[in-house]
Amino acid sequence: MMTSEHGIEADSSINDAVEFINSFVREEDAKKTVEAYSQSVDVYEKGMGNANHKGALLTIESFLKLGVDVNTRIVDIGAGTGALAKLLRPAGYCNIDAIDGSERMLERAKEQNLYQNYILSIVGQGHILPIENDTYDAMIMSAVFCPGHMGTDAFPELIRIMKPGGIIIWAMRAPHLYADMSEKYRDGRFEADVEEMVQKGKWKHYNPPRTIPYFHGHEGVVFTMEVL
Repeated sequence: MMTSEHGIEADSSINDAVEFINSFVREEDAKKTVEAYSQSVDVYEKGMGNANHKGALLTIESFLKLGVDVNTRIVDIGAGTGALAKLLRPAGYCNIDAIDGSERMLERAKEQNLYQNYILSIVGQGHILPIENDTYDAMIMSAVFCPGHMGTDAFPELIRIMKPGGIIIWAMRAPHLYADMSEKYRDGRFEADVEEMVQKGKWKHYNPPRTIPYFHGHEGVVFTMEVL
């Protein structure tokens, strides 16, 4: 059995692993979520694997289909211990920066030499990233949009650090599955916030949102946006 420092447990059974992952998804301040991840860094990757969480794999599969140049400057938002980079680097993509709110998660990624730069920052909730405008060509994210994590209020800041024409791609659990936990995901509000940025001319759909099998029988969605 795996036991985190703050009492979250996950063993080889998928139900326990699913419970472990779901324990991070709560409507609370992002700083508390960061603390929970930091306390669970030693067991997090095993818990994700045991739960057969497909977010990282589906994000990278979708990204690779775009045929982006391998020298593209990429940023991984909510990078954690580096799940996306581990899948992307074998395809030749090594110019990747990591942003995460947990210093311990970033330290674990750094031990594996997965990124060029390791940037400690919460994204959204009024936080300004320590990054210049128009820095990145591509942005990858997995499982960052959910209660207690990153919300749609982060969209303007994400767009700010992207070059015009840059691609932002993320996989997430279908937004409506969080409706009982947060009003931000009810009645199509998440999708409406995506479309609001389209209407404002900030980005457009590079590909239509795609429904995918995501996590333990739940559907997910891949969004692929192009910054304008």
